[in-house]
Amino acid sequence: MNDAFDLTKPGVWFGSSTCSLRFPDNSDWRDLAEACSQFKKGNFHLRSELADRVYQFQDIEARRVAIFLLMCVADHATLEDIERTANEFSIEDALDFAALSLYSLSPVSSRIVKALAEKFQDHESYGVMKHFSDEITRGFTGEKGLFHAYFWNSKPAFVGDFCLELQAEMKRCRVSNDYFRRVDLATLLSVASGELVPVNFGQAIELSDVEKIIDYVKRIASSQTKWMRAHKYFYGFRVSYDATR
Repeated sequence: MNDAFDLTKPGVWFGSSTCSLRFPDNSDWRDLAEACSQFKKGNFHLRSELADRVYQFQDIEARRVAIFLLMCVADHATLEDIERTANEFSIEDALDFAALSLYSLSPVSSRIVKALAEKFQDHESYGVMKHFSDEITRGFTGEKGLFHAYFWNSKPAFVGDFCLELQAEMKRCRVSNDYFRRVDLATLLSVASGELVPVNFGQAIELSDVEKIIDYVKRIASSQTKWMRAHKYFYGFRVSYDATR
């Protein structure tokens, strides 16, 4: 079990598609691990159950990891179910949801975070909530008529665009002698493809790192998955079946 992936510290993904998972021995973590394992196989039948149960988790760390996982696999319908009960969120749950909802790629998350910001407008954390709300609204508002699409940077989400953005960021870091900080891109690509982006947060970028990213992008492009614009993926499996071009 030494090589098992530590589910309590997921970072930018949830381990390889075939790895075993290491986690505390309680019902929250067991349910979470089972859902994660099924999702990585392309089986999303536990998605609604996780959405119903996540905010009942007694283990706070398990709840946070579950929210992260849920945002990565949630379709619009799942988020609409969450939207119906979001008014019951505590400020802690609201902040966790807002911080991680960008990985949902769904405009439904924008509505939820906006409503949560309004609910907690008198709370000391309102400024943080408002920041998340504004950021997500900008990123998830796109072309008219694409009612069921998933978005990133105000455009229909596309893994190919994530790759181009990652390459550009790597080159910028290299030229500017800057450190890599785009955890969002690393997460989007690692989670969508099931293959870990080969660069770490805070890492100084060498020429060899740029070459690793070029090879990584080539592998993603040549994978068996047919990447479709406006759709959402988890470990190479399409989680959205209602998106339109």
